Amino acid sequence: MAAPSTTERRSPSRTARTVNSLVFNGDDIHSAEEKIKIIANWMASWTGKSGLTTEAGKKRSNPPGCRMTNLAMNRYSFISHGAPTMVLDRERGQQYSNWAQETGAAPDLILVVSAHWETEDLRLGTDQSQELIYDFYGFPDELYKIQYPAPGAPEARKSLNSFLIEQGYSVELTDRGWDHGVWTPLSWLFPDANVPVLQISIPAFSTRGLFELGQKLAAWKADGSVWLIGSGGLTHNLRAIDFSGNMPVPEPMQLFQDFIKDCLEKGDYNSILDYRKKAPHAAINHPSEEHFLPLIVVAGAASAAEQPTPNYKLDGFEFGSLSRVAIDFLPA
Repeated sequence: MAAPSTTERRSPSRTARTVNSLVFNGDDIHSAEEKIKIIANWMASWTGKSGLTTEAGKKRSNPPGCRMTNLAMNRYSFISHGAPTMVLDRERGQQYSNWAQETGAAPDLILVVSAHWETEDLRLGTDQSQELIYDFYGFPDELYKIQYPAPGAPEARKSLNSFLIEQGYSVELTDRGWDHGVWTPLSWLFPDANVPVLQISIPAFSTRGLFELGQKLAAWKADGSVWLIGSGGLTHNLRAIDFSGNMPVPEPMQLFQDFIKDCLEKGDYNSILDYRKKAPHAAINHPSEEHFLPLIVVAGAASAAEQPTPNYKLDGFEFGSLSRVAIDFLPA
């Protein structure tokens, strides 16, 4: 049985997810190859500034005082994960580590909806620790040596699969490993890689269908506490990035981000679901929409769980136009 009949379907976007998509505004001087080299060299400047584990390195420990006990309730969060080089950015990574430390506890399962896994119908990823997916190229070699050997969650996957089928969804179980939308933020949130991870795809549903999926996920009776993380970007136009760090935030990005935050704070989900028409400069901020969709899934879950209040753990922009927003959804 396919997804519920009330769910319209959309075509999965074909977004450029590689460095080749990163171009400088108005730069007609450099060739594509030169642009890649400039960007890669800039990103390589972060190498060595992170405490992240590489194949040959020693793992970082959890932040001091981070107790690994069960949460009293489920959590719903959205993370603008930025470029994969975030794993080499100690300053930004420390903000995520502080976030985990403030919580003082770890969930029994991390369920991730990543912008980097779009499918026709619902799919659940690996239930075992697998090789990571390095879904980018042209970046520093250090990034391709990153390891995140968190355990899988076979019992949770079995339970969630049964639940989703009961809800009328068509679900496929796969052995797909974790893309950088998963391991980039988790490498800082849970650096010991000791919390089981399960990834769920973004199916080709309408925005309303994805919101309803989130609502149903909130009703899943898991065996233990679950932290649902939507990993994407509140803004995501790679062609508008300025790696020099000198460009002020473009007005279209600021207006769009302010609009979405205002809608979340008011509980105006209809405007979020119809963001393509109602949000200012939506097409500029999201030429393709895969990085916005994880927010819709998580917002649906948070609203159904009566935890609709956005609490901004990180805010603002980087590289001029790329959102840094990370949100915890709290009870009203």
